Amino acid sequence: MTSLEISLDDRLAKVKLLESEGNHFRILVDDKEYDSRIIMVEQGVYLMLLDGKSYNIELIE
Repeated sequence: MTSLEISLDDRLAKVKLLESEGNHFRILVDDKEYDSRIIMVEQGVYLMLLDGKSYNIELIE
């Protein structure tokens, strides 16, 4: 199980990957579980579909 800390707005959240199949991901953010779809738009840029909403994700190293 992969886990990391990510910046969400003004706080750090602990995220764990629970399961993945294709572009479907089941994740745990802090203590809440989510089912989502994640699509790579371009290198380092992703679109997350979650609860009927879309979110942009940008990887910064």
